[in-house]
Amino acid sequence: MSKHVSLKSAIKSFIVCYYEDYGKLPTIYRLQSLFNLSKEDASIALRVYGYD
Repeated sequence: MSKHVSLKSAIKSFIVCYYEDYGKLPTIYRLQSLFNLSKEDASIALRVYGYD
């Protein structure tokens, strides 16, 4: 049985884990390609979840 994860939750987890692993935020391009987001949506996600 697989657990359903919302897209918002997956994006947030990715940004937080990426920052913890690499010490910087992922690029807008990386979010766009991994999650099939528009440039605007990727930028918003970084502003919302990408904090120090």
